Amino acid sequence: MKRHPELPVSERAVVLLIAVVQFINILDFMIVMPLGPDFARELDISSNHIGIIAGSYTAAAAVAGIAGSFFLDRFDRRKALAVSMFGLVTGTALAGLSWNLQTLIGARVIAGLFGGPATAISLAIVADVVPKERRGRAMSTVMTAFSLASIAGVPVSLEIAHAAGWRAPFYSVAALGVVVIAASIFLLPSLKLHLASGIKPPGFGMFKMITRPLPLLSALALMAMVASAFAVIPSIPVYLEFNLGYTGEPWIPPLLSKIGVDYTPSVLGPLYLIGGI
Repeated sequence: MKRHPELPVSERAVVLLIAVVQFINILDFMIVMPLGPDFARELDISSNHIGIIAGSYTAAAAVAGIAGSFFLDRFDRRKALAVSMFGLVTGTALAGLSWNLQTLIGARVIAGLFGGPATAISLAIVADVVPKERRGRAMSTVMTAFSLASIAGVPVSLEIAHAAGWRAPFYSVAALGVVVIAASIFLLPSLKLHLASGIKPPGFGMFKMITRPLPLLSALALMAMVASAFAVIPSIPVYLEFNLGYTGEPWIPPLLSKIGVDYTPSVLGPLYLIGGI
């Protein structure tokens, strides 16, 4: 790929870096849900509150995303991405240090307040750096982060929690985030072409656009689809373990032993692996 005028590295490297940013952001959001039973046991949290823990991140990200639309375009995108990722990493690490429901929700709110803008800035960087004739493929590459987080990220995180405790996945994601922050600082130059163009942030013009009938219907349909799914998904792990007494698949350890692997996987890890695939 040809290089963007501001880039010392190829477009491909930038797209892959942004894909990793998205992977961390999505994994940070998704890993909370299967850890619900661990929160209930270790932090003495009622299973009724698991959905609140997951939803606190989403609500904070939504508020921050809307607020950020008014001012994020006024800054160098590299600095904005680094600050957003630093906040996300901080919130994620604080989740690992939580000792009750309130501190865990507070940590998730911090992560969401920075995770929402991190997603927006990441996609804006791709739009700035990649010409429109290659932008669709670049966006597709970035969006594969969702699939990778579902198929590989969540099951691996559950095995980490199985081996080292429920706090370990948060520390692992935070550590990966630190690496990405360093990579973004050293690989990305100052990205200020959007400032030189003289185009002002859309502000309330964005709301005028989205309140038109067709965009509004599309947004409401997407909201309804996501809300209906995540109204149920956070409660599934708790329901399986506490209501149904699910203790894992008994056929997996013998199968692994046949290939010389002496390992008993986590209760939910194999389910999330199969479900993700």
